[in-house]
Formats: sequence, structure tokens, C-alpha cells
Amino acid sequence: MSAATINGLIVGIGAPNRTADGRLVQCCIALSKEFGLVRLFAEFESKMSDVSLWEEVKATAIKTSRDVREESWKLLTIDVVGKVDCKHKKRSILNYMVLPCGNEDPIEYQNSRQLSIAVAVPVKQTLSATMKSQDSEDTKDGFIAQCNQGNRACIGWESSSGVRHNHACVGHEVFEGLRKNPSAPMRVFENMHTHDQDYDNWLVLGNTQHRNVWVIVHVHRLKKTTPERIEQNSWITDGDPSGWPYLRKEVMRAKAAAFNPQKTLFTMFDMTAT
Repeated sequence: MSAATINGLIVGIGAPNRTADGRLVQCCIALSKEFGLVRLFAEFESKMSDVSLWEEVKATAIKTSRDVREESWKLLTIDVVGKVDCKHKKRSILNYMVLPCGNEDPIEYQNSRQLSIAVAVPVKQTLSATMKSQDSEDTKDGFIAQCNQGNRACIGWESSSGVRHNHACVGHEVFEGLRKNPSAPMRVFENMHTHDQDYDNWLVLGNTQHRNVWVIVHVHRLKKTTPERIEQNSWITDGDPSGWPYLRKEVMRAKAAAFNPQKTLFTMFDMTAT
């Protein structure tokens, strides 16, 4: 099978999780020039161990038969080719990625379209932080994945449409924060500046393979500043009729089909998180 080339910008990295057969996998969300917002997944530490947020990457990936979400791709190779460091560029990219859903709630909007990625701006005053306990169990390899970590960070938030949500935070930074500071779990929320009025927040959201179960892959935060004129940003375009970076399902399918003419798919067990 031919693999697709994906030129992307990493905007969210999920914590490692376990598949149904016990393997460790990891996902990231990337803004790609070819397919808009996509989900890339691979065996833990095999492909994404050296990839960080805001890095520009060149990847090859294929579609799978087990993960039928339109935006999901199985990662084959990935190389870092650059990085976005300018905070003003980051802000413009984040604002550009916010789902244009009008007066509708972004989660309800994407559910109605059967799509699985969204970037949303929460109403700041509605943010709440909770830490939930869950069973933590020993594994044969000794690695505690996000699905059985002792604490689970959750954020309650409200969209501009007034709909209230409560989602688990499955970002790799949250996972590492809880792992390294088990005695001070609430510190992860301080690091995200969720309640700091001097910061703006953007939520990178994705659903699991349970279509109506959404999680927060990353909470972006930038300190509020006076808008500044910035240089041209290659990650922002005027878009096209298909709605980049939120492509229509039929557009994504047509693009993906070009790399899979024989419909021979690599298989993978269901994953439990984005």
C-alpha cells in the first residue's frame, strides 16, 4: 500500500495508553497541509518519542481498518523539520484552528458531522478543575498508562453557545505531571493557567472510538498581550471550499483513497483514547 505524506504542525500530544491486547500506543494531533487536522498514532516510543509541541514534521502514514475515524492515520515515519517559536504566530494559528461552528456547540457540531477533532475556546469564567481517582494496577511491563493511572485530571468548561462539558485531560504533559508529582496532582492545572485571567486558553479536543466520548488532548495557553503585526504565517491559508483545516468527510475519504487503491488496510486493535 502506498503511504501518504503528511506535512504537519504538532498541536497536541496524548499520553500513552493501552490497546485491547495490552500494547502501548500514543497519539498526537497535527495541523497538516494535506488533510487539515489529523490524528497520528503509533506504538509508544517507536515514532513519537522525540516529537514535541509546535514542531513542524514530515511524516508518512496509512489508514487502518480498526480506527475508522476519518482523521486517523497510522504513523510509519516522522521527521522534525522545523519549529514555531513565535508566540504571536502561535496565537494566530490557534485562532485559525478554532472550529467555525457559528452558534452551535463545537462538540455537538462535530458529533452531528461524525468527525472527531475540534479546537475550541472555552468561556474563561466557566473553567473548573477536578481530580478523579481511578484504579491503578500493576502491569507485566511495569508501565502505568493513562487508562490506569491513579489520578485523572478533568476540566469542566462551557462553550460560547452555553453548553456545559466535563472532559478528561489526556495530554502527555498532564500524564507526566501526575507521574512526577503524585503528592501535588492539582499542580497540573496551575501549569495550564486554566484559572489565570491573564492568560487565554484553547482546547484541542478529540473523541475516542466511542464516538460521543471526548477528551482534551492539550490545553494551550498564552499570556494576553497587545496585538502585534507579525510576519507571514505559512500555516494559515485562505482555505478552500472543502473547509480546511476542517475538511468534509467526503473530501478526506477521497484524499485518503488516493493512497489506498487496493483497499488493503493495516489492522490495529481499538484504542481507548485519542
